Amino acid sequence: MFKLMLDTFQRLRYHLPLKPRQVQIEITNRCNMDCPMCPREDLNIELEHMDWSKFVTVVDKLNERENITLTGWGEPFLHPRIFDMITYCKNNGHKVMTTSNGLFLKETILDEILNTDLDELTFSIDGVEDNNVFDGHTSDKVYDNIKKLAKKKKNGKPMIRLQSTLHKGCEKDLYDVIRFGARIGIEAINVGRIDRKYAPNLKRPGPLEEEQIFHEADRIANECGIRLDWLQYAVGTKMVRYFTDF
Repeated sequence: MFKLMLDTFQRLRYHLPLKPRQVQIEITNRCNMDCPMCPREDLNIELEHMDWSKFVTVVDKLNERENITLTGWGEPFLHPRIFDMITYCKNNGHKVMTTSNGLFLKETILDEILNTDLDELTFSIDGVEDNNVFDGHTSDKVYDNIKKLAKKKKNGKPMIRLQSTLHKGCEKDLYDVIRFGARIGIEAINVGRIDRKYAPNLKRPGPLEEEQIFHEADRIANECGIRLDWLQYAVGTKMVRYFTDF
């Protein structure tokens, strides 16, 4: 009860920023994966790529330098003009990030990423190699792509992070993702909860169990020297949350 009261108090002290800290543009809702925890197929919307002229109109309305994430429910690297979009944003002074499942359909995608000025790339994976997660982002090809990009990137760009959702009974897979990321030089790990609205059959740990998993994950991350970002606990290695600024 005391913990609940403390958490509520901390939330009440939160001050809204003067402007959004991030602009998110969904450039496509098409995807080459069909993960059970993703609501894309259940939203009853037309699957399409964002039109180039519409994209330019949106970006041109941004009067200040922004943190732009080119991500939605789809796989951004399926968009035929993804690299033009990254370049357009960068030429307008914005910081550009995106999130990918890492299952690239073309071998050239890796080199194209390295040849852009993309600031940050997040890969969604829920396990590494022999794992217990059957309803998440897993693929040997994905692991290979992540390792190749981490090895080939130059001058620290793009910053690479891994993003996992926590499934009940699969905490070992999360720990393995943390160790995998640290081993290949990934900068940070994001952890999120499963949204069960569209997939009520999926299971996630209860509050007490999740907190225990968090403390173990935080211990492993500190031991491995990699930052752990977990929204519900708002902490990171050697810092209290991370802040992206220019």
